[in-house]
Amino acid sequence: MKWKSLHLVMSLLLMVLLSGCWNRLELNELSVIIGTSIDWQEDKYHVSFQVINPSAISTQTGGGGGGNSPVSVFSTSGTTVLEAIQNINLESPRTPFFAHNRVLIISENLAKEKGISEVIDFFLREGETRETMDIALSKGDPRDILEILLPQEKISANGIDQMFRKTEDNLSAVKRIRLSEFAKSFVSSSANAIAPEITIKGKDGEQQSSLDALKKTTKSTVLKIGDIGVFKKGKLAGWLDQNESKGINWLNNEINNTVIPFSCSENEGTTSTFQVERSKTKIKPSIKDDKIIIRAKIQPEGVLQETGCNMDLTQPQNIQKLEKEIEKQIEEDIYKTWEAAKELQADVFQFGNKIHGKYPDKWKKLKPDWDQKLTEIELKLTVNASVERTGMINDPFEKIMGE
Repeated sequence: MKWKSLHLVMSLLLMVLLSGCWNRLELNELSVIIGTSIDWQEDKYHVSFQVINPSAISTQTGGGGGGNSPVSVFSTSGTTVLEAIQNINLESPRTPFFAHNRVLIISENLAKEKGISEVIDFFLREGETRETMDIALSKGDPRDILEILLPQEKISANGIDQMFRKTEDNLSAVKRIRLSEFAKSFVSSSANAIAPEITIKGKDGEQQSSLDALKKTTKSTVLKIGDIGVFKKGKLAGWLDQNESKGINWLNNEINNTVIPFSCSENEGTTSTFQVERSKTKIKPSIKDDKIIIRAKIQPEGVLQETGCNMDLTQPQNIQKLEKEIEKQIEEDIYKTWEAAKELQADVFQFGNKIHGKYPDKWKKLKPDWDQKLTEIELKLTVNASVERTGMINDPFEKIMGE
């Protein structure tokens, strides 16, 4: 009987001690952060937060509308990232909550002058942070980007995330970079990383932060994906424009779906478009007499989506001519990226990882002077394009009209 009584008392004590969450916070006590930007000015981190306004979200049916803005933007500063974030309570009575943060925008000044190691360290340690959040760069004040309202998205940070997703899936021109991938690049053998720029295009950025701007059919300001930032040893080393960066995804085997404008012949301008539906890239490094050779074999397959080439596309030899022109264009794009990367002495193709894997002993000698060794690599390309379909018609429509 005594044991039963003791068990009953202990059970009641456990029920009291274990019921509920000791550190729980109600929704109305949280600032749900959907986008974050970080700048470095006057020896301090300047952090801005795009915070969801739940009441405005629940009452709006579109991107615009009357009432309150669907998001608010707060800015704080501090000597460390955490101090700056904790100072949000100087402006907001709610606790910052990062579990839904979709994008982190880093200023060019921070990336170039201070470096991003402390920023990445904080977000990797922060238990609420998503390792899948997007990393983006800004050449200006990154807070300005968080203040822009988008016509098709209530929450602009979600819109930025979707822009990166669609660009990666439909164009393969700019790769979406996530926090975990960004951090991993710095500790790889090559120790180089890339991140895309998000930029403001237009005249009236201030007006686009007002709900009234979303009532117009023409927007004065839009957000666009810009150049590609190249990092070396934790700092921004320089930029590649989109034409210079096309080859990165080709050599990294990350082409999902893209379009290749090309000419009918060397003496003609761009008149045709090849849509890549799938592609495979194989990289084979070799070292002979201290000379590094990288052989890349690329096999894109897809559809001829438009053409002005005056040729009969039912003839296999004409298809082969088009394939040769497609191959030339892809090679030109890759070599352009290769020359730009060598100028920055940045291994954006992660060649160092491949050499490390195949020649671990030789890599130990190459690694200390890898920046210089990179410029001495001989890159040999083999591109085998395959036009699998030519669409619903065989002849160019211009030729059909003439007939």
